[in-house]
Amino acid sequence: MRVILAMAAAMTLLAACAEKPVVPETSVSTVPIYCYRTLAVVDCHPEPLGAKESSRLVNHYGPAPVTIPR
Repeated sequence: MRVILAMAAAMTLLAACAEKPVVPETSVSTVPIYCYRTLAVVDCHPEPLGAKESSRLVNHYGPAPVTIPR
């Protein structure tokens, strides 16, 4: 019985010394990005374009841009 308790204590102590897994930090951009459709490619800007350009909006990351009523 002492052997089992000694092994359990040793396993507990060794488990406490184990290295914790390294979790990579994710980088999240806090800069808003607004992407609009053009003739050739999608063009992205740090600020939303005017309300008249809202129909060309493809995607955005950040506060919602102003849209015009239809």
